Amino acid sequence: MEARWPVIAAALTLSACAQQPPPSPRDALRTVLAYEAAEPRDTAVCVAPSTVGTTFDEERRQLREARQLQAAHPQELAPHQRALAALGHRAFNWLVPPPPGRMGPRWPPQLPGAEGSSLSAAARPFVTAEPPAAQPLELGPIPAPFHAGITPDCRARLTLTAPVGTGDLLFVQTSYVCGGLCGVGWLYALRREGSGWRIAAIAWTWVS
Repeated sequence: MEARWPVIAAALTLSACAQQPPPSPRDALRTVLAYEAAEPRDTAVCVAPSTVGTTFDEERRQLREARQLQAAHPQELAPHQRALAALGHRAFNWLVPPPPGRMGPRWPPQLPGAEGSSLSAAARPFVTAEPPAAQPLELGPIPAPFHAGITPDCRARLTLTAPVGTGDLLFVQTSYVCGGLCGVGWLYALRREGSGWRIAAIAWTWVS
């Protein structure tokens, strides 16, 4: 009888794990928001209480424009085909997520080639496919030192797009604007780990 107790305990543990709800897209947004909040900033930052739009909207817009130009100007077919091919094979410059405050000339390093290529390949279908209509997502409590909503004392704004992905991988895009020529956009790749999400890599999408 004693020999059965480890087996029973293991079965109970597995049962408890199986009953844990899977992490939601909102959990992924919370992970990104917590990471952004830990980055030292010298100005107050506003975060909207809900997100609208979808990751890769800008890439899809460029793809639509290239297709429209291709149809309207068949004599310029070759340049449009190159533009379509470039978006369809978009490769992001994936970086290792640095600890807060460590962004600089020597950090972060690039992800190894095979791992970065794998993430870009996973993201590619979302660049070229039209997404379903996205519903605004509630972020919940905004972590300090960020401010919820738009307030007079905020001199910068952080927005997050609705996550897209499949299985154990999600992508979330952020936009940080701190002035007319001040800002940066990031694409986050998150992997599921147990009941939560881990930031696996980040990539610049734009900088001003």
